[in-house]
Amino acid sequence: MKQERMPIVEALKALKERRVVPFDVPGHKRGRSSRDLTAFLGEQAVSMDANSMKMLDNLGHPVSVIKEAEELAAEAFGAHYAFFMVNGTIGAVQNMIFATIKAGDKIILPRNVHKSVINALVMCGGLPVYVTTPLQPELEISTGMPLEELEKTLAEYSEVKAVLVNNPTYYGICSDLRRIVDLTENHGVHNAILDTSATCHMPDVLEMPYRPDIIGSGQPGEKAYTYRFGGPTCLAGDIIGDYSFDQPLEIGSRLIFCDMAIYSMVKTNTFNGMPLATIMAADGDNQLTAVKSFGYEEFKRRLS
Repeated sequence: MKQERMPIVEALKALKERRVVPFDVPGHKRGRSSRDLTAFLGEQAVSMDANSMKMLDNLGHPVSVIKEAEELAAEAFGAHYAFFMVNGTIGAVQNMIFATIKAGDKIILPRNVHKSVINALVMCGGLPVYVTTPLQPELEISTGMPLEELEKTLAEYSEVKAVLVNNPTYYGICSDLRRIVDLTENHGVHNAILDTSATCHMPDVLEMPYRPDIIGSGQPGEKAYTYRFGGPTCLAGDIIGDYSFDQPLEIGSRLIFCDMAIYSMVKTNTFNGMPLATIMAADGDNQLTAVKSFGYEEFKRRLS
């Protein structure tokens, strides 16, 4: 899409050029009924103050210029969707809650939400679960939503339907939205991309299915940090499984999969150009020796 476009402005300019006199609101009839109002607000403003009509689209069900403008906004913000609202954000906040929460549903909130959030929950019957935002003592203002507290709350209330974040707050304080979204979408499960692939190096994980043991790991939620392991291929199902650890993983952390050698040698493939794993042997002193390595020639040989 061309971000230089301004669909709504372009439509208003086209309306002005057509010299249409409306028979509905607003009452000033695009400035023609009140010279004083036109002088006060300016001819440019009142001439483009018009109600919903075909060429201007309809905010309640946009199908043309408003729809195009919302799509441009979503692309600019890096969002899936964008929805324009009028008369402040109270209506937008309440509509977001009405669209996701019904009576008895739980929603995670910071303590310093706007009263419109509370009013919406009263009206729809939603149940708030609060996360306390720390106070900045010097400025005496609330800060962003702490990731640690959110992770604990998600683990305790796994049935929550939504998380609402003030971002930014009235004081300009921002939360780590990227990590909050990651936590919320996966209910506290972090995504970790490995340099090994289930579909290429351990296909029995997907075919049986089979969950290989990893030294030092536990079941999901058993230990403090839970991760969902995925491979680097484009296959959406290239997922090894969920594992938990006492300490957070870091880039470069080494994981040791147990009981994987046999199938990892005889059932491998080079989908997406993934290189095959080197076969290593350990002696009595735990010294590793490369038995066989694979490169591009092996990939080429397998091509039909």
